[in-house]
Parts: sequence; C-alpha cells; structure tokens
Amino acid sequence: MTTVTSMWVLTLSGFAGEPLDPARPDGGNAEWRMRHGERVAEVRSDANNFEVLFIGDSITSGWRDIGKALWEKEFAPLHAVNIGIAGSQTSHILWQFENGAIDGIHPHVAVLMIGVNNVMASPTQSAAEVARGVSTIVAKLRAKLPDTKILLLGTFPKDKEPSTPDRRKIQELNSIIAKLDDGMSLRYLDISNRLLDKDGTLTADVSPDGVHLTVKGYQTWADAMLPLLREMRIDHSNVTGGGQTSPDAAGTWEMGPFVKRDKPVLSPTPDSKFQCPILGKEVRWEEQNVYNPAAVVKDGKVYLLYRADDKNPDLKWGRTCRIGLASSDDGINFTRHPTPVLYPDNDEWKKYEWEGGCEDLHVVEGEDGTYYMNYTTWNGGSDTMSVATSRDLIHWTKHGPAFRKATPNNIGGRSGVVISQLAGERLSAAKINGKYWMYYTHPCALAWSDNLIDWTRAGKSVWGGDHEAGAIGLLRDHDIVLMFNTQGYGNGWSLGQALIDRNNMTSVLKESSAPFLYPELEWEKKGFTEPATVANTLVPFKGRWLLYYGAADRCIGLATCANPGSSGGASAARPDSATIHWRPAPPGLFGDPNPFFWKGEYHVFYLLPDKGSYVWEHIVSKDLVHWRELPRALEPGKKGEPDEWNAASGSVVEKDGTFHIFYVGFNSGHPNGRQQVMHATSPDLTKWTKHLEDTFVGDGVTYWSKAKSPPPQGDPDESFRDPYVR
Repeated sequence: MTTVTSMWVLTLSGFAGEPLDPARPDGGNAEWRMRHGERVAEVRSDANNFEVLFIGDSITSGWRDIGKALWEKEFAPLHAVNIGIAGSQTSHILWQFENGAIDGIHPHVAVLMIGVNNVMASPTQSAAEVARGVSTIVAKLRAKLPDTKILLLGTFPKDKEPSTPDRRKIQELNSIIAKLDDGMSLRYLDISNRLLDKDGTLTADVSPDGVHLTVKGYQTWADAMLPLLREMRIDHSNVTGGGQTSPDAAGTWEMGPFVKRDKPVLSPTPDSKFQCPILGKEVRWEEQNVYNPAAVVKDGKVYLLYRADDKNPDLKWGRTCRIGLASSDDGINFTRHPTPVLYPDNDEWKKYEWEGGCEDLHVVEGEDGTYYMNYTTWNGGSDTMSVATSRDLIHWTKHGPAFRKATPNNIGGRSGVVISQLAGERLSAAKINGKYWMYYTHPCALAWSDNLIDWTRAGKSVWGGDHEAGAIGLLRDHDIVLMFNTQGYGNGWSLGQALIDRNNMTSVLKESSAPFLYPELEWEKKGFTEPATVANTLVPFKGRWLLYYGAADRCIGLATCANPGSSGGASAARPDSATIHWRPAPPGLFGDPNPFFWKGEYHVFYLLPDKGSYVWEHIVSKDLVHWRELPRALEPGKKGEPDEWNAASGSVVEKDGTFHIFYVGFNSGHPNGRQQVMHATSPDLTKWTKHLEDTFVGDGVTYWSKAKSPPPQGDPDESFRDPYVR
C-alpha cells in the first residue's frame, strides 16, 4: 500500500498543485522528470512492437500497480505501453511529447485521459482553458504520430458528491472535448456514468479518495473501453491519408457473417398458465407459438420479450397474443417468467388489443435506463403501434397508440425499430438533430419523437410494403445500417440489410443483393405459417452480436456473429451445434472453395452459379470471421472460347509477384474437349487476364499445353478437370 499512497501524495501536494498555462509545455519537478526518464527508456526498449499507447496522469499510471493484474490480462496482449505519470497536467503531457516520450514508435491507437490535475490546481482556470490544453495535446499527437488513431476519454469524475464545483467543471470540460470526436481518426468516450452510482455518487469501492481508482474502478474502466479500443486497433489497417479512416473503404458495410444454431432457443409449451382478466379464466398463454422477440442485455443477462399465442377456438381468430419474458446467462439457455408481462386487460386500451392481443415488438433503452417497448396491438380488425415503458422489464406501463397525439385520426401502423447507438456493449436510443427516430412498418417509413413515447410521422417512406423494419437501425459515424424483413428475395420471409444516409434517413445508399438469413432448417420452413425467419432484435453480448428471430411463427432461433468492437473473435462467433454461412445463392449451391493466404489476409475463391453458368467469386478476411466481397475473379468466356459455358473449379499460385489461376473451362462443343484447364494471371489478386493460348487439353493418357503442340487425335470426352497447383 506504500507505493499507492506515495503516488496520491505526489498528485495532490506536489507540483500538480501549481496553476500552469494548459497549452504550454512544462517539465515539472525533479521527481516527475525522473519518472519521465523511466517512461522514455521503457518506450525505447521495444519501440517497434507497441500498438497501443496510454497517456495521462496518476490515474493512468495506476495501471502499473493497483490495476497491474488487469493490465497484464487485458492490455499487455494488445502490445500496450503506459507513459502516464502521477501529477501530470496537460502542460506536462506536451513536455513529454517534446522530450522523447513518443519518438520512434508507431502505435495503432493512443489512449488519452487528462485534466483532473488542471482542475485541482487552479479553481479559477475555466473548463474552456483546460479544454484548450487537451486540444493542443491532440494536435501535437497528430503531428508526431499522423497514422495513430486517438481514443480520447472524458476526464473521470472527481469527488464523492455530484454537485461540487470540480465535478461541475469536469462535466463542462467533457462537453467541450467531446466535440473533438470526428468519428474516424479520433473517438471520444465518456465512461463517467459507469463509474458513478445511480444518484451520481462516486462511491468508495470505485474511488477511495474521490480521484483515484480501486481495482473495481479499473475493471469498470477496462470493461467500458475495451470494445471500442479493440475496434479501433482492428480497423487500423483502414487508415488512409491524414490519419482518417475512409468510410466503407473496404466495402464491409454489412454486418456478419451470422452463424445459425441448428435448434430453437425457445419453443411453445403447454405448461405456462395465466388467469386472463378479460375471459375470467385460466389460459395456457404460450402453448401454440412463441416468436418474433425483442432482446435486452441487462445486469450481465439476456432478456427476451417475445410474442406468445394461446389456443382458443371460441375466439374469432382462435388465439390471443401476449408478451412473455425469459432470461439467460449465456444467451442460449432461457428461464421463463411464469406469466406474461404485457397483455390485453380491462383497461382504456382494450379497444385496440382485444381479441387479437399484443403482437410483434421492439425494445430500446433510453438515456436514463428506462426501457421503451413499441408493439403492435391488434383488435381483430386493424393494427396499431402502441408504446409501453418499464424500469425492470417485468412491470410495464401502457401509454397507448404511438401516433394518437400527433394524428388522432390516423393511428395505424405496426411496430418499428428505433435508431440506436453502440457505446461499448450498451445499445441505446440515439438522437439525430436533437430527436429520436424510428423506422416503423407498413410501409417502412420514418417517424420522430422527443420522448420515445409520443411519435410523429415524418411523411417519408423508405420502401413499400415489401420491406418491414427489422432487427436494428444502428447509427454509425457516417451512416445507418438498417436490417429489414422481406419476402422480396423469395423463399418466404428473409432478412436483408441496407445502408442509409444519416443526413437523409430515407435515402438508401446500398442494399444487400441476397438475404443474409433465410428459411432453410425444417423448423424454419414448417410451423404456424409459411417459411419465415423474421428478426426484430439484435444485441451485443460478451463479444458477439445475438440475432434472435421468429421461425415460421412457431419458435425462436438464434444466429450470432463476432462483434468487431469486442473481445469476440472466431471462436466467439461459433456456438455449439451451428451451421456457418457465407452467403446464400439460391437456387443453386456454391462450392469448390480454394483458399489462398497472402500478406496477412485470407482469400477464398469459390464457385457460384449465375444465369445458367458457373463463375469464380472472391472474398477476403483478416480473421476468418469477418469477410468482404471483392470483384468477381472470372466469368465464362465469349462464344466459341473453351470456357464459353463455365469458369469453374481451380487453384491459385503465386510466382515472382504474379498470381496465376488454373481453372476449368467448359464448352461441350469445343474441338479440344468439353473440359479444359485454363490459365489467367493477376498482379494484385483482383484484376485477372485470361491466357487462352495456355489452354491444357487431354486424350485420356497424357496432358499437354495447346500452346506447345497441336492436339492429338484422341477422345475429346476424356477431359482434364479440377487442377490443383502448389
């Protein structure tokens, strides 16, 4: 404990107490300069291998002692180095930069958290002056390390009570430096709410002195920051000129690939019973169907709120829908709440909900931790989108139709997805231009709200009735990824994705040409209705995105993909008993994959049916989980050429900087045989040139190059196929 105490004393009573110009370099006192020399020596000892740089004061320096075990577990594997020094103000960081602290290194990401010592040193120094110091650090960092991304943390809260002058000044400081976030080369992250209690108290188990952190505090810091840090570190390869990432530079705007479990995670059961307040009798409220859920991650668990149908032949439609609740520690094995949590009742909303009930739903978390459910109510004649709120997911307050205040004579519609933002692994409602926005259904159109309860139609549609708002509308730096449910791909209800302009939220920039999830398993094709995979929810959980979907209106399935902003990875994306998909290719199959590793990337060339022929497609990945599609490698040749019909199975090899594909060309009418080995070359694995003079043919006994000798008089049906070159 001695080391920790001395660190705090330096911060609170040493030179850190002297007011300084926050934007002018200062070398501190002798002890501080000694620590600086130690940091420089550490950096130079392994300069070429550091990928993450931590910059800051005693709180950052605390990773060396109080947070050491966690550092070794989480940050050492990221090749991180820590140059934080106790007592540092912004001026001292600038001096570090001018005196060797970051010379000769090329980190992918720099983590910067600074400012509390400026606040403590001078009560008269304004938040704007401290922010000027932070901005100067950012500018210097960009000048010295132009290819390094910056993760700027909001200054951590100070003092136990939320109303102290220093606490308020730090809040003002953070509101200023947050504007430095450009969504590309600099990302801002404020974890204050994660460190504070619900009432804003900085408790002793997080910070014993109102400034520094305990082990629990460092764990909170790591948990909140690691997802974004890993994302920025992974994305470093996409950095372009000026240190800024190019939006959609690699064409990887779609989320996925998604891995599907081969069994439902939730199915109907006759065991659940409930006293219906309208019928006045007990019903088996989820004995017929459970489907189309919404998911929430809360307190380390996944909660599913799902649509459940009973059986009642006395009703016109033979069933009533209610909303059930189930929870899981792993996202796969669920425990049901015994009774529905939302259902038709003898209340003022009965005219909208009975006899059909409470149907498809979406749930989003608000800024204050309140959960907002918009759900479809059906009285047997018309659909209405209604809203309910809850703090605990069990007790819900109904607020009635979402559009009843804005357009009381036009309240129709089905539930929609609220545009959300991701911070760490917390998904919450996002504001754009000061308002919340939703894509609701029939048609897929836009609406806005000030409070997530009362909604107003924006008067613009994205699509017609063929597309329904789906699992997520995820706000990113420059765009919105919107998932949708549609019958437009054929083969029942399937899932697609669209890229939306965040500045014009009804403008579709790109749309997936094929579904990323579609009915294929038996329980997805046969159930209460036609083949269907319908998703209304996507949530981040323990390094994965979890996509829960309704299967044939009978049960609930799960598909997952690794979350690149988390610690997930190839293994995290593959639950037990799963089937992996790259892309569907109805009505045919894709196959004959040929893998090729080159300069840190995995390339796969594979066969795909297209308009009655076969073509060679090309995908690439850095981690074997997240793939992006490159231009098509090969297509069938022109009429009369050996590969007129197909460009099929083949192999890739590199020699002297040139890449060679040897593939099968098919033309049943060609004089050299119906199948021949063809040759194409490329300088970069993307632009291929065919060399028809290098065609290989066979007579059933020997193989030779057409370019070297005329073909013998042999059986043209004895063809050469499936070349393999290494």
